[in-house]
Amino acid sequence: MRKITGLILGLCLLTGLTGIPASAAFSAVPAIAAGANHSVALASDGTVWAWGDNERGQLGDGTAHRRLIPVQVKDICEAVAVAAGRAHTAAVKSDGTVWAWGQNELGQLGDGTTSSHALPVQVRDLDGVTAIAAHDRHTLALRDDGTVWAWGDNGRGQLGNGTWVSHSAVPVKAQGLAHITAVAAGWGHSLALNEAGFVFAWGLGEPNRNVPAQVAGLSNVKAIAADGNTSAALCVDGTVWTWQAAGPAPAQVPGLSGVKAIAVGVNHVLALKNDGTVWAWGGNSSGQLGDGTTNDSDAPVQLPEFNNITAIAAHDHNVALKSDGVVWAWGSNMHGQLGNGNAGTERYAATPGPVQSPFQRGLLNDNVLNLFDTAPWWSNLCSFLQFILRWFLFGWLWM
Repeated sequence: MRKITGLILGLCLLTGLTGIPASAAFSAVPAIAAGANHSVALASDGTVWAWGDNERGQLGDGTAHRRLIPVQVKDICEAVAVAAGRAHTAAVKSDGTVWAWGQNELGQLGDGTTSSHALPVQVRDLDGVTAIAAHDRHTLALRDDGTVWAWGDNGRGQLGNGTWVSHSAVPVKAQGLAHITAVAAGWGHSLALNEAGFVFAWGLGEPNRNVPAQVAGLSNVKAIAADGNTSAALCVDGTVWTWQAAGPAPAQVPGLSGVKAIAVGVNHVLALKNDGTVWAWGGNSSGQLGDGTTNDSDAPVQLPEFNNITAIAAHDHNVALKSDGVVWAWGSNMHGQLGNGNAGTERYAATPGPVQSPFQRGLLNDNVLNLFDTAPWWSNLCSFLQFILRWFLFGWLWM
């Protein structure tokens, strides 16, 4: 009985000392997103981190202060997906609800108002969400029933609900879509992919469409991406196809195969190959192709000495996640969106560099943002000291 009582007291003290959160066992797949002038990362513990421009509160830390290295988004835990628009950010929680923060002048936060928020607010009347996408001033959500919901700017019909109403501050259902598996958002237009491998588009085009229509000439597609007025599709055979919202039919990118993921920036495209290398093409005025130059390229160029990549995101700048969990960025840095602490002195970076950690991790760890390890260095020290203290106080229980 004495040992049992001691054990109970020990467990109580253990819980009190460590402050074990309710979500301690939660695990998410790390993810990244790139907004116009800010970046977002989802860590494996379900926390969300952001850096760069914060004029509209898009970093979610309750302020309007620009951040040159990551800060944790407040009041968000157990997140499973993130997306970034021009000046707003959104996250899906494990319970299927969507939360958003930042600019809201056209209702892109979906809370029923047009008031901006520097802290997350819940999107109204929406649950069961499995994926989200955002761009400029509208947001898309994919529900677990295969339907697509949208809110925010609708000036070009990008909400897909069959109206030309200027905007919606609450989610509306995109018409005529079923069995959807992925969504993507560009400037003034939206994309959806169904389980049969067909792509649907609406919004900016010729003419503008306020309901989804199938994109001709595409089949066996497994991933989609959009930004600016450019869209891209990745087929199951590893080939990439691109097209303009008001341009000709999709065309295959020559000389590119073995691709497993794509991302579209304002005027460039990224492709992640199965071997972990990254290839880029298009405009390069801010070094967004990552090849060490500012020369544009119509053909894909490989980022030199950059491999083991597992995820990519793009806008005027790019963000990449390596297999070890470390986040890298390159391209425009006018607002600190590269997260290297050098905005103002480094307007752009033409080669990838690691994003800094918000914590000084000491001599034994690199000072980089690692999405598998977002705890501050002192939490590990505290854990060690707590173990020593518990051993001295309760070690006799196991002797």
